[in-house]
Amino acid sequence: MNRVQRAFLMALLIGAAPRVARAQAAPARTPWSVFSARFDTHTSDFIYSVYGYGSEFGMVGVLYNPRSTFNELLVGGGHRLSLAGQTQLVAVAAAREDGLWYSQLYILPTVRVGHVWLRATSELDAPISSGGTLQYSLSPVSATVPVAGWLEVGAGADMGMARGSRTELDVGPEFRIALPSATLTVDGQRGLDATRNRLRIGFVAAF
Repeated sequence: MNRVQRAFLMALLIGAAPRVARAQAAPARTPWSVFSARFDTHTSDFIYSVYGYGSEFGMVGVLYNPRSTFNELLVGGGHRLSLAGQTQLVAVAAAREDGLWYSQLYILPTVRVGHVWLRATSELDAPISSGGTLQYSLSPVSATVPVAGWLEVGAGADMGMARGSRTELDVGPEFRIALPSATLTVDGQRGLDATRNRLRIGFVAAF
């Protein structure tokens, strides 16, 4: 499959930086927004924009893989809630992927266990158009530990499954750098079948 990876949103990384997650966990009915962009040497690059008011939000996204010409446009909405003291996200979307329509479900949990931050972006794509393929991905799932006020270090993994295709799993180190109202993430991953290496750089800003 062309796109084993993808990440959601924008807010996908709302849980990526504790300071950003805490800032957005406030229950006040106020407007907020998130901008997210990612460069990936293996799967799709993307740009997401999220616009929210209180606990509800809308989102739009554009994904493109120059190595396979895969492209995707999506629009959706969701809800954020505070659980275990952290911001949790659930969203649904409609996406047009390479000319086919899909419905999408995103779940983005964030949990802190001691000094360890656990985060995941879970995405299920169900085909609406004839000829589509049921797909599921964890992209990424990670565990990081703060080593400085501005830096977290740990490990990340990406898993992609599609009906009729082999499951792909990539693992490697992850670094998260806290910036003012933003997070820069750098992942270096290698496929467990040793057929690919990946560098991924992500940026998320909250307003």
